[in-house]
Amino acid sequence: SAMKSRKVRSTIEKILECVAQEVYKESKEPNDVLLYYILLGKIQLLSAMYRSKHKLKISQFLSNTTKLNLTSIEKSNNNRQATKNAAALMKQGKAAMAAGFFLIATPPRVRDAINVLCSRCNSQDGDRHLSVVIAYLCDYNERVGSSSNFSGNSNHMEYTRKRWFPI
Repeated sequence: SAMKSRKVRSTIEKILECVAQEVYKESKEPNDVLLYYILLGKIQLLSAMYRSKHKLKISQFLSNTTKLNLTSIEKSNNNRQATKNAAALMKQGKAAMAAGFFLIATPPRVRDAINVLCSRCNSQDGDRHLSVVIAYLCDYNERVGSSSNFSGNSNHMEYTRKRWFPI
């Protein structure tokens, strides 16, 4: 039921877009919507939001991650910087932003994103429910061979269920 999967994914993405718009309308802070827009693949939009707030370093970093013809050294540098940023954000108690940076890494560190959201769910901006959305969208993107950043063949939903929602 590939058609049903596409429809579910599309619905989830529309909901995420609405949530992101509402959150941004309220806070006017790109940090608050970083994870949503990374999941939606709207990294250039996110980069522009940071640029409009004069946060040029993060704007440039995000913009660099979307370039198509990166050398292996540039990919490695982006990956290292994304992972370093994620670690720093975890220490600051910003789990959602840390998860976003794990997803920007090449290849995306989906399980790290899921783990940081779930392990900090009672404090520090964690969100176990959002981790399920991440797992679903990443699995879908990997199944259809999406041209987005996500690649691999892990079953993130199964991992999330077993690790964080044991029955």
